[in-house]
Amino acid sequence: MSRSTVVDIEAGRRDPSLGTLRAVLRAAGLDLDLRLLSIDPHDDVLRATIDALDPERRAELHGNLDAFVRDLAAGLGASKPLRRPRERRAG
Repeated sequence: MSRSTVVDIEAGRRDPSLGTLRAVLRAAGLDLDLRLLSIDPHDDVLRATIDALDPERRAELHGNLDAFVRDLAAGLGASKPLRRPRERRAG
């Protein structure tokens, strides 16, 4: 692959082909795995539901989510791993 191709991809001036992307990933010791999945409209439905709420209710939900994330992040510092570093799983 030419240097100019890499420079253009890194600068966002060019999108790599699937073959080029696979070559770059293999050079980095990675592989590309593609899967076709059916569309999950869950996020679109959720977004539409939240957008339909009045502004006060929407602000309340966002506040609750922010508080949940803060509490979760605060608790992570005190959490312990489920296994010791060298412990093996049964089975």
